[in-house]
Amino acid sequence: MWLVLEDNLNRTESFYEAASLTDTKVSIKVWRIASLMIEELPNYINEASLISLDHDLYKHKDDDPDPGTGREVANYLSTLVPSCPIIIHSTN
Repeated sequence: MWLVLEDNLNRTESFYEAASLTDTKVSIKVWRIASLMIEELPNYINEASLISLDHDLYKHKDDDPDPGTGREVANYLSTLVPSCPIIIHSTN
């Protein structure tokens, strides 16, 4: 399972496309909000084979909640025993 923090719909679709090209069936769980990912990670972390974190997250609409950053999730992950590769990316 790939666990993905991403706010860009095009990049999210690219993850699904890449997963479809793998030799094994890969499922993907995507979050847009860092705090929600942190809250739900314990439910998925044991199945993770890859974690991808977008550092700079942006609201889609003005009234959306603050999405936080991938760094917040990285800080949380640093408290756990490493279990799979982690990618952190940014458009900046």
